[in-house]
Amino acid sequence: MDILINPINEYNWEDIVELTVSESQKEFVASNAYSLAEAAYTQNSVPLEIFDGNKAVGFVMYESLAYENKAGEYNIYRLMIDIKFQNKGIGRIALGKTISLISAIGGCQKITICYVSNNSVAKDFYASFGFKEVGVDESGEMIAVINIWSAWLIVNKIENL
Repeated sequence: MDILINPINEYNWEDIVELTVSESQKEFVASNAYSLAEAAYTQNSVPLEIFDGNKAVGFVMYESLAYENKAGEYNIYRLMIDIKFQNKGIGRIALGKTISLISAIGGCQKITICYVSNNSVAKDFYASFGFKEVGVDESGEMIAVINIWSAWLIVNKIENL
């Protein structure tokens, strides 16, 4: 696997829109079309393609929380791997690379991630990176946080396996 995280642009956005998850997962993640529209109309969203070899296999989006007066804080609020590419370790590599990317931003202090509270798969997956649940947001999604030092240690461990 050669997993890359690339910016979304005029050449790859349609590939991202075509990615899907299983019917049982649809309640846990917004559609990629909605996410790309959201990113087009919000200044802080950074949509990224998860790419393997020569094809799009997933999507991730994060935001700076500076607009909420939380300088140095970032939130990963979309992560999906297409149903055809799940259970191959791509999500783990992609999240590690996304955390590395965000951690490299000057002044970054912590990263939050959000997910539907009853999504036990997401809870366990994010906890394996060191994310700790801190509460539920106004829309009912669980918020989990990791500080940059912990993120760095976890990502280094994953990259050296």
